[in-house]
Amino acid sequence: MFTWSLMAMERLTEATDSSEPMNLTRQSSGMTAVNWTIAFLGPSKKSLSDAVSNQLAKLPSMQLDWDGADAPWAHYNKTKLAVIVDSRPLTTLAPLVLQMMVTVPHDWPFLFLGSTQSIAVLNSSRAVQEKEASGRLRFQTIESDYHSVEGSHRLLANPKFYDEMLPKSVEHLFVFTESDSQAYKGSGGFSLRRVSTVRRVLAFQQRDNDTIAEDEFLSYRMATIPNAVMPNGTQASEFVTDHIYHKNSFGIHVGDMSKSMVEVWDNHDRRMEIYRYCPEVKMAMTPMKLTREKCDEPKAEDSH
Repeated sequence: MFTWSLMAMERLTEATDSSEPMNLTRQSSGMTAVNWTIAFLGPSKKSLSDAVSNQLAKLPSMQLDWDGADAPWAHYNKTKLAVIVDSRPLTTLAPLVLQMMVTVPHDWPFLFLGSTQSIAVLNSSRAVQEKEASGRLRFQTIESDYHSVEGSHRLLANPKFYDEMLPKSVEHLFVFTESDSQAYKGSGGFSLRRVSTVRRVLAFQQRDNDTIAEDEFLSYRMATIPNAVMPNGTQASEFVTDHIYHKNSFGIHVGDMSKSMVEVWDNHDRRMEIYRYCPEVKMAMTPMKLTREKCDEPKAEDSH
């Protein structure tokens, strides 16, 4: 018994009149691979070719209409897109991404950009597969040049990203560049951006590689664009808890627990408040981070 994909059957039909050996090895990239089982009982090449052709003629035509009104993703807002960039095959990817999708308003579709490995880990979750089937989540691999912090900066400061990788209809972009950020973030790795304004910046100036972060590069130049809507420093810092603590901020950035984040994580009561407000943040914290962020527990007299 031989199991063939539909594409292999087409190759078989073409090759039956050839004396060359047939190579039917091919990866199926479609979502709806049709598998056939053929009992190879020794018929002639001609009769086998005719049988295959007859069966192919009976198959209904199949075409994905990405813009159709009946498509499962059609009810999401086409002007909005949440983009997650993470090439690390973390075991916590699925719950972190699902938590973001629950928190962000439901009319926002998601695009996950990552490595083959990170996408495979994420898509091993049944819940994630259901999000993909519903049309709210899509995956796209990115080149290895973008598999680093600097790589993320290069990607998000590249005009081709906005012109070729994003749907033309997208105007509002919600960016997540690290899975150690939790939405409930201003941090450029967690930010809202207007695509038309970003395009205006990149039309007259490009970021040099290995220089300042792309969010700094863009924000400095957006401030010079007439009528661009930019938050001030206070508004930006209240959007996410980063190195400054803000109660009930929209997001929490775990970061590297560096000295700049002491105000947030070296206070026991503050940590407990964060954990109560956003318990999912612990999923983004490796055991090393959980250990390093600890400080002395309250003394007995302080607990009364």
